[in-house]
Amino acid sequence: MEKFIIDTTVGLYTLIVVDLIKSCCSENYGRPEIGITFNRIRQMVPKLKTFTDAYRRLGGKIIWVKTTP
Repeated sequence: MEKFIIDTTVGLYTLIVVDLIKSCCSENYGRPEIGITFNRIRQMVPKLKTFTDAYRRLGGKIIWVKTTP
């Protein structure tokens, strides 16, 4: 597993995460026949969770921006 190096001054900064849209994470919405897949986004999600968990443990604040229909 990757180790993230986070500056201990994270308490001074707020991390803004633009939430992932369901259509970009579900295999049901891809169109591989025309080259549209979301594999990289799905692979990134666990890394984002690991990073945000570590950021929060170090005292960082996170704002999650969610898309609404």
